[in-house]
Amino acid sequence: MQRKFFLFRPRFVFLAVILISVIGIFGINFHVASNAEGKIFREAEELPQKEEFSQKKVALVLGAGIKQDGSLSDVLVDRLESVFELYALRKVRKIIVSGDNGSVNYDETNAMRDYLLERGIPPRDIFTDYAGFDTFDSIFRAQEIFGADELIIVSQEFHLPRALFLAKSLGIEAVGFSANLREYQNAKKMRLRETFANVKAVGDVLFNSQPKFLGEKISIEGDGRESWDEKNF
Repeated sequence: MQRKFFLFRPRFVFLAVILISVIGIFGINFHVASNAEGKIFREAEELPQKEEFSQKKVALVLGAGIKQDGSLSDVLVDRLESVFELYALRKVRKIIVSGDNGSVNYDETNAMRDYLLERGIPPRDIFTDYAGFDTFDSIFRAQEIFGADELIIVSQEFHLPRALFLAKSLGIEAVGFSANLREYQNAKKMRLRETFANVKAVGDVLFNSQPKFLGEKISIEGDGRESWDEKNF
């Protein structure tokens, strides 16, 4: 009888670990989602009204990938179109585009900037963050580098709860603006990825993580071109 107990004990421990992990992941995702209640807006007119020169006139657009030919993913196009709408309606004064520019052949940030320039947004109002390697880095750097303590974060709804959780944890007053402008081909995969990304986000907060890079401070009240690699643009 004792031998039989030990025979099944490893299986019991394995199942217990799986169960605890699932409960932990579910709990973390519930906690992250609860932080976003009442903070995600789908229409520009619904955004909280702030004074003309409030820092909450600053929008942070999070990177979402570019293709091998340099064109933007559908997800990223929708984020940029959404922030263009906010700018056109004078809901934001300044825009931070934060993306991955970690290699010579991959330039997410300038692709985002150029898209907005082509849409007619003045260069002085577009700030570039070339070290936004993930959501945590982008939000941390928005405050640390650009001095933005209030933000409108522009992204898809599956992503916004994590972004808002991180902003709150870093002491940034933020709301989210939904960039859901179409159905996305990999929507299920992106939502699944977000489940585990939420776990990482909580870990980043608990362990007081730091971005991969910081750098020179650039005032969000100044000229966005001071943040560009190509300052003579």
